[in-house]
Amino acid sequence: MYSTTLISSTDNRITPTTLRRTFGVFLVVLCGLSAPAAQEMETVTEIPVPVTILTATERVRITSDARINASMELLALNPRPLLERLAEHVDPDIADTLRFLAESRWLRPDDFTNLDINIRFDPEQLAVELEIPVTALETRVIPIYQPPRLPAWPEAENARIALGVPLWIQHRGIHPADRDSLNTITLRAAPGLHISQWVLESDLILDWSDDDPETNPELSAENTRLLRTWDDSGLRLQAGQFVQFTRGLQLPRRLLGASLDNLQADSRRAVVPVLFDRPFVIDEPGTLDVYLNERRMRSIPVQPGRYDLTELPILPGINTVRVDYVRDSGLVEQFDLVLPHSGGLLNRGAFSYALALGVDEEDLQAPVGSGFFRYGLAETLTAGVATDATETGVLTGLDLVAATPVGEPSVGVYGTVDEQQSVGWALQGGYRYGHTGRPWLPAVSTTVEYRDPGFVRPGAPAGAASQAWQLSTALAQRLPGRIGLSLGHVYRSYHEDLEDSSFFYGTLSRGLGPRFNLRVSGSMDVSDPEERWGMTITLTTQATRANVSGSATTDVRTGTMDLGGTAAHTGSTTFSTGLRARGIALDSGTVDGFSGTVRAAGTRFDLTSNASLELEPGETPMDQGFRSGAYSVQLGSGVYAAGGMVGLGAPMRSAFTLVGADRDLPARTVAVRSPGRATARESGVLGPAVLGPLAPGIPEPITVDVPGIPADYALGRTEYIVTPSYRSGAAIRITPTRRLYVRGRLLDETGEPLAFLGLRVVSETVDLPTETIREYPAFTDDSGVFEVYDLEPGAYTITLRDGSGRSASLIVPDAEGPLVRIDDIRVPGGGR
Repeated sequence: MYSTTLISSTDNRITPTTLRRTFGVFLVVLCGLSAPAAQEMETVTEIPVPVTILTATERVRITSDARINASMELLALNPRPLLERLAEHVDPDIADTLRFLAESRWLRPDDFTNLDINIRFDPEQLAVELEIPVTALETRVIPIYQPPRLPAWPEAENARIALGVPLWIQHRGIHPADRDSLNTITLRAAPGLHISQWVLESDLILDWSDDDPETNPELSAENTRLLRTWDDSGLRLQAGQFVQFTRGLQLPRRLLGASLDNLQADSRRAVVPVLFDRPFVIDEPGTLDVYLNERRMRSIPVQPGRYDLTELPILPGINTVRVDYVRDSGLVEQFDLVLPHSGGLLNRGAFSYALALGVDEEDLQAPVGSGFFRYGLAETLTAGVATDATETGVLTGLDLVAATPVGEPSVGVYGTVDEQQSVGWALQGGYRYGHTGRPWLPAVSTTVEYRDPGFVRPGAPAGAASQAWQLSTALAQRLPGRIGLSLGHVYRSYHEDLEDSSFFYGTLSRGLGPRFNLRVSGSMDVSDPEERWGMTITLTTQATRANVSGSATTDVRTGTMDLGGTAAHTGSTTFSTGLRARGIALDSGTVDGFSGTVRAAGTRFDLTSNASLELEPGETPMDQGFRSGAYSVQLGSGVYAAGGMVGLGAPMRSAFTLVGADRDLPARTVAVRSPGRATARESGVLGPAVLGPLAPGIPEPITVDVPGIPADYALGRTEYIVTPSYRSGAAIRITPTRRLYVRGRLLDETGEPLAFLGLRVVSETVDLPTETIREYPAFTDDSGVFEVYDLEPGAYTITLRDGSGRSASLIVPDAEGPLVRIDDIRVPGGGR
């Protein structure tokens, strides 16, 4: 077999025409060969080509050698320049596979497609494009409490006084077939006033309904509280309506009162390596809302990618964790997990505590008091005490958590006294294991509890069944091939003559290529496995570049299916639409109902319309009749104020940043960009740009730009870091500086020109981080004249680049530009 390889020179300017001419010469030579030899021969050209690596948020261009045949087909790529850049983006398993293949040969197109990486070759432009789907990206770890480290950009200070008033107005209509229609108008506001770390917040609801006109309008308030947070120490004081923190066998309640807590030490160590059986696949910018035991712990803005969540302070016993993935297009996905856990270690000398006093919000006559204190006795031993008191009884407990080479065991003992002075006790033991350095080992957690007949939980409903034993176990493991597995079991027995319960649950998830994900969830109650079981199979798909996604969920027990899909168009205003069919019977084709939504969301408003249709049961679709219909139209916006600026923005219940132009800036429009945002925010006639929602305590990098700025103007700073407190607002004013073209002359001590010398001009501004200080290189001509562009008024240092280290000061005046002539500058240190 004959083969010819052309190695190009360092000049890479080879055009497709030149390449085709080269192939033409080879074809002429081949014509003189015998037919069998011509059939065996393949002509291969080796040539440098540009390779563009496309991810969800980045575009990287490199150069790599490629092998191309006479038919202008891509045969292989040189792996050396590719592997280093691909390893920065793709999953480690994919990177290892590519390294293994590259040890013996060049990488072929099939090597990429087999790993879900799309490869395209343009024979006209001789260019290669590698598109890495979200499912093949490397997983990023998001700590729920520990913020990531970011570049040393200038920090934007939070405003001392900030006010955010998100406002929604909604009209709902319900039209049942068997009675009169009902219409309701609802006005909802969620004001948050921030004054020097003090926050007053509330959820206000005002309803007008034609169901009972005599009660109109009806006003209600929820989640009204005064909050004070000390960021440095982690101390938090709140008064009003809240849910207190609990430990051990305490019972969480919604209180009306006050609390003081500091859980900073609890968040310093990762509780489990990962929370879920496989990474979250984020295919569209949005927000992750993390809930622990139905309480929202954190709202995290995210951009497309794969994410793990860590450092959630999970309590001993059974915990429920829910994560809502809210897309910018409006679609919401929920991920649920039941997780038993045995506690957690604190660093030596670290402590955390919580104390709450008040009354039960559901029964204002019932006083409530609860609290706990935990202390790190050593790096491998933590002790804690807890107490809980209501009018029905008092609970006091002690727990210990230790560390061993094979996991973290814990033990707790609790005593109670009820209102009749009866004494009870309970024991709890637990264990958890998860090794971040050994991903092939599963994350396991389990707890065992025993409560004697006299044990009571203060605040629990009267007459509740007396539980004796409880065993809860959970396991999460990631298997090769992007497979996630989680299993769990809960067993309970009772002192009364009640049947024991034993409940199993499990989830299996699998990535089916770059566009599909499969999730199978099942559960079974051992007491009646034939009747008390369930299984759902969910298949989701997404086409990120087209902003289209869909899902199909099959309930195996009922034999029904739910189908749904969304499509969105992004731009300055995002338009999205979704449709869902619920309860599709697989045997008869009947449908329980339909629902749809249409949404237009901009940086200043959010307009959403929903409609649903419920159908009567029937043997066939033709037998089904109309049961009821409903619709709603909701418009939301908000007024936000910080640092003397007021702007109108899309509604949000979180921290925000206002960015506007200084009055001296000729161009009034300021564009603000931040990672994970679908579109840029802009200032304008409706006020400064409103950037949000921002996660409190987590640094947010933002960049600003002023389109149309005059040539003789520059922006002092264009990159900022915002770390907002809860419900706070930062105010950033973009101030203009002159962009000047400076011309001067350098002389030595004798007055002779310093000709043909290189020099550096460095700003003497000291309030900028070292990474942001700019250097301006320049050269002198035969007369010692130099020119430097893009200087701002201020002080600079000129340093000669001749090895002598000689320098002089340069003062740039605040003069009309763009060209500024300065006086001759004498450089001390001797003449030439």
